[in-house]
Amino acid sequence: MTNITISEKLDIFEKLVNSSIIIDPSCGIEDDICTKVQIIVKIAEALKYKYPHFEKSVSLHEVVNFEAQLSKDSKTISLKRLKKKPKIISEHISSASLELPLLCFLFANYGKYDMIFTIINNFLLYQRSSLSLGDFETTKTGVTRFFTNTRFAARALREGGLLKFTKKEAYKTWELSVIGLIVGNYLFSEGSVQKIFERITDKKLFQAEIAIFLKKITIEKKLKETLLNLFEISNVKIKNKDDVFKKIIPLFKQYSSFIDKAKLSKNDYRMIDSIRENIENQTVIKELLENYKPPNLIKE
Repeated sequence: MTNITISEKLDIFEKLVNSSIIIDPSCGIEDDICTKVQIIVKIAEALKYKYPHFEKSVSLHEVVNFEAQLSKDSKTISLKRLKKKPKIISEHISSASLELPLLCFLFANYGKYDMIFTIINNFLLYQRSSLSLGDFETTKTGVTRFFTNTRFAARALREGGLLKFTKKEAYKTWELSVIGLIVGNYLFSEGSVQKIFERITDKKLFQAEIAIFLKKITIEKKLKETLLNLFEISNVKIKNKDDVFKKIIPLFKQYSSFIDKAKLSKNDYRMIDSIRENIENQTVIKELLENYKPPNLIKE
């Protein structure tokens, strides 16, 4: 059993869970592996109440690297420590490498989800094939690493002005700002999204890449084209385009000048949020944010 793969070991764990939990139809819940795993987790939570002080902790990589032997009746499993040095399950997607994929996900699902938990859960489903065991490990804070890193990615987007920054958005939901909407529209129109999703496992920082996209989009001609396209999609009527752009374009240029900086200070973040707020206070921008409906960009 020493040469067993992680995938084969997970199959053993699945058989154990399946045989250990028998769900009667009277329970009114699905009799499947997902439900059974949730029940096992809840049992563990209940036992933590009985034994609140855990002196020892077992990491995910230790459990996965134990030699696992399932009994013939699949009711018990014996775990032994391998003699050879275990493989460390440390690979996971960094928060920085989730920034652009999260931005694209929020754009493709604009207005679809209300709560942060729902957003992260569905974002996880879209990224499932790119994730590793390390992304599902519970950290010292008691939260799954992918959830934590997605929150860090959202904070970086919010600090860059791509998400709104109010108590409602920061603590209950994540909503793209008009800047985020424009950048998302640009990424999809340029066909860059597939490459971004393919590179999701790279451990590189995406802040510089976001800055490049923002620099391109804030070129006056390109910005006007993008805004007009978004206004048309959202059925937002503009009486005087020149007057509208005369107010909006300088604000975007001001915003771009901050994003160009190598390192942003706390005061820069405050200025970025102030500029975003000034842009979104424009009547046509308010209408755009209220009425925009994205096309079907990501397949279920």
